[in-house]
Amino acid sequence: MELNIHDPEPGLRVTGLCVSFHGRPAVKDASLDLPRTGVTVLLGRSGSGKTTFLRALNRLNECFPGCETTGSIVLYPGGPDGGRHADSPPGTPDVPGPDGPCDVLGPSGP
Repeated sequence: MELNIHDPEPGLRVTGLCVSFHGRPAVKDASLDLPRTGVTVLLGRSGSGKTTFLRALNRLNECFPGCETTGSIVLYPGGPDGGRHADSPPGTPDVPGPDGPCDVLGPSGP
């Protein structure tokens, strides 16, 4: 699976994501920006890496022996409305999490 899509103000940015199991690549060098709002569809044929890619966003692949994940997955909470949904009334708490970008995999992956 190879992706390379960029958004100037993403809600989530994936850069150079690689996932392999026992040395066999399942996702190779995926880069993708997901918008803060709207619906995003991930399409592909069976076995193309869709589920593995989505599991990597939540670090669920780490439950499987022999899994190695590298790259960067950065969550950008907040946004122009301070992390609240545009329809939220003033005083509604922001999206939980840090005030700034958060690298899900850490500085150099798990």
